[in-house]
Amino acid sequence: MKSSLRLLAFGFLTTVAAITSSCGDKTKDPQVQTQQATLTGQIQPATAVTLVTATSAGGQSVQATPDAIGRYSFPQLAVGTYTLSFTPTPSYVAPANVTVVLQASGTSAGTVTAVEAAPAATYTVTRTDVTPTSFRTTATPEGIRIDCLTTPDGHTLTFFLDSPEPKVGNYDLTTSTQHAHYVGPDGVEYDSQPGPNNATPSASLLITAVSTSPRRLTCTFTLKNMGAVSAVGTSPLSRTITGTFTNITY
Repeated sequence: MKSSLRLLAFGFLTTVAAITSSCGDKTKDPQVQTQQATLTGQIQPATAVTLVTATSAGGQSVQATPDAIGRYSFPQLAVGTYTLSFTPTPSYVAPANVTVVLQASGTSAGTVTAVEAAPAATYTVTRTDVTPTSFRTTATPEGIRIDCLTTPDGHTLTFFLDSPEPKVGNYDLTTSTQHAHYVGPDGVEYDSQPGPNNATPSASLLITAVSTSPRRLTCTFTLKNMGAVSAVGTSPLSRTITGTFTNITY
């Protein structure tokens, strides 16, 4: 009798141990695999965007750089919904975000077209703020001429550069071929070259960004004590002008 009870007890313990071992060994359970696919797209023009960011519904982000013809790709993304955002070059406006659902077979976000940023400028003439309303760039024998025109106020600020292909860097504006010229509403002309009312000029233009496609440049400028070169009347003998312009065609 006791022998039978011992056998039954041993069998019970063996069964419990087997069940416990089976439940506890999770290393052999099959893992759930996340489906992955490739998300692609196209930027037009190709040079308009420097970076594309894909953000999942959970907030995770990955980035891709468009190639020379504007194509971008996100390989091995988990399938699901993504928001695409775009970082433009200085000459373009950021395209609107795009929401796309990545399928297991792969998905194309299509072509996103960026538009050129409008030219703009602001400057201050001896505590008077001026916002030009139009811009004109023309070729000169030495390089280029950029006119910033303001209507109906009548301010005109002109830059003469002695290079047809300006580069990022600082430019001295105190020479006969490279200088700035200003005409105010009173018709009095001022120039950054040395003159009777400007014996020691200090004028420079710092180009901070240049795009060759489209041909645009962005800069800041400081024109200290520009001397009057025409009849002054009650106007000051000199003017100081500081400001910036962006995306000006050259």
